[in-house]
Amino acid sequence: MNQHVSIIRPKKEIVASRFLSILLTSKEYKKQLLFQGEKAGATRQALTKGQLENFKIKIPPLPEQQRIVSILD
Repeated sequence: MNQHVSIIRPKKEIVASRFLSILLTSKEYKKQLLFQGEKAGATRQALTKGQLENFKIKIPPLPEQQRIVSILD
């Protein structure tokens, strides 16, 4: 890994990986992530490890996540 790549491994008993992928690539969350990257003040958008660790997301119960994924896939 280098400074431009991060791996997010959700706890499978809390978050469905596919749900997290859909969520983080949604228009709303992408916008929030890009804004966080701009706040770092660098010449290119980038998120620090700390910013990723502190990024808040809304997680519904696992059955609801699975229902959402089945609809969107």
